[in-house]
Amino acid sequence: MRISYSESGAKGNPWIESLWGRTKGEVGSRITEASSLPALRTVFDERFICYN
Repeated sequence: MRISYSESGAKGNPWIESLWGRTKGEVGSRITEASSLPALRTVFDERFICYN
């Protein structure tokens, strides 16, 4: 995992920046522990099931 930055900071799209910030905070350890792409997809599928 690497740190990402918006070109204009959180002012460019605050809702998405906030969503990704919360996501990294809540499941960041599971993201770094994912050993394959399918495992990583599972992490995000479980996280975003309520947003779909």
